[in-house]
Amino acid sequence: MRPRRANTRHHRRLVVRTALQIVAALFVLSMVLARSAPIGGVSAPSWWPNLQGICPIAMSQTAAGLLTGTAPPADRSDLWMLIGALLAAGIAGSLFCGWLCPLGSVQEWVGRLGRRIFGRRYNRLVLGKVDRALSFLRYAVLALLVVQTVRFGEALGATLNPARALMHVWTGGAFVAGLAVLVAVLVGSLLVERPWCRWLCPFGALQGVIARLSPWTIRRNASACISCGKCARVCPFSIPVDQASLVRDGRCNRCTHCVAACPVDDVLDFTSGLPGGGPP
Repeated sequence: MRPRRANTRHHRRLVVRTALQIVAALFVLSMVLARSAPIGGVSAPSWWPNLQGICPIAMSQTAAGLLTGTAPPADRSDLWMLIGALLAAGIAGSLFCGWLCPLGSVQEWVGRLGRRIFGRRYNRLVLGKVDRALSFLRYAVLALLVVQTVRFGEALGATLNPARALMHVWTGGAFVAGLAVLVAVLVGSLLVERPWCRWLCPFGALQGVIARLSPWTIRRNASACISCGKCARVCPFSIPVDQASLVRDGRCNRCTHCVAACPVDDVLDFTSGLPGGGPP
């Protein structure tokens, strides 16, 4: 079989994605330091986003709070990050989840260790209809947060928020319950790819709904496909990529691992499908 001409391009894309994940993680650390440890008595400027801006549960709460007028002024500085993430989802899918979310990245990095430990058994614990059914829990969590925010002006589940725990663990401001959930998520990541993103993340659910309308998605050329199934096997969320012409599954975070795994040229690509709409 001839080598793929696109391998270099896909490898470059994965390198860019990894670099963005690292930059985003460092950005989170800078936000933690700027908000919790002002240097020389100088606090972060008012426009500098706080951790609400990139926390999945908090972003969902901020969205509901802004719609109902219950969001505190401090959270409104994060509006631009919320809008940016949702606009990106409408254009190119859940890029925030797959390329920028620190909690998602940490789960993925822990998952690489799990893959080394368990080999082929990794990410095989929950499959098929059970996995699909569990993914709908994200929408239940999102609905609960919206109701709580509208009724009480805050998300009562904040103490259980693993993203908040991850971001505040450096300052000692994390809730014990949140740390417990974070540990459970990271341990789960040794067995299952991104368990929080997969089954519970409310902002991932919100982005997933918008991402279904995105022109930029994974596209499959069925006539050239050899039905090897490699794309579906490497998908972090076990999406049957090999059975779709367009991947419209709300769980897809555009990681493009499926594209890189395909052994045949011009079968899979991350593109808009429009004239001149080649890969980014």
